[in-house]
Amino acid sequence: NQLGGCITDTRFMQHLLRTKFSFRDEDILMLNEEQANPYQIPTRQNILMGISWLTAGLQPGDSLVFLYSGHGGQSRDTAGDEWDGMNETLLPLDHGRAGQIVDDELNARMVAPLPAGVTMTCFVDACHSGSILDLPYQITPKGGALSPWLQASRVFKSTAGGLCVCFSGCEDAQTSADTSKLARGQATTGAMLYSF
Repeated sequence: NQLGGCITDTRFMQHLLRTKFSFRDEDILMLNEEQANPYQIPTRQNILMGISWLTAGLQPGDSLVFLYSGHGGQSRDTAGDEWDGMNETLLPLDHGRAGQIVDDELNARMVAPLPAGVTMTCFVDACHSGSILDLPYQITPKGGALSPWLQASRVFKSTAGGLCVCFSGCEDAQTSADTSKLARGQATTGAMLYSF
């Protein structure tokens, strides 16, 4: 199933980081299908290498941004830490051969190592992405109001003192969508990411 807005989403985020938040080109690693560099194609290995690049050498005051716009899925939780019995996953281009990236692995590689003074803001516009990072708490819109803070899983997972916030395109049992309506037909984007 082909998504139409993922590349547009990566371009938009790159533009936003440069123009509104003064990120330098060397501070941005963008993976998408139109990259000439084979290490910047969103395969499982490249995404994990990108996460390693993002979380290397962290210092207090660092502000990190992680964006994933693409397919998401679920797999059976064999560890027993998910309330619904399902892990949330990212589906890299080569997931059929190399495997999905499971929320437990994302938490261990991205969230758990964040030291005090470091902030990570994540945007995940993918199906089943509500608790994709296994953060300790979640809050969701309910009928125009926000739900109370909910413990996101049976096992409390946290950072090493840093702060991580994730904006997800949907709840764990829901799907996300592309749209061209929000950009007045000019471009296809992920519906959630366009709001930023």
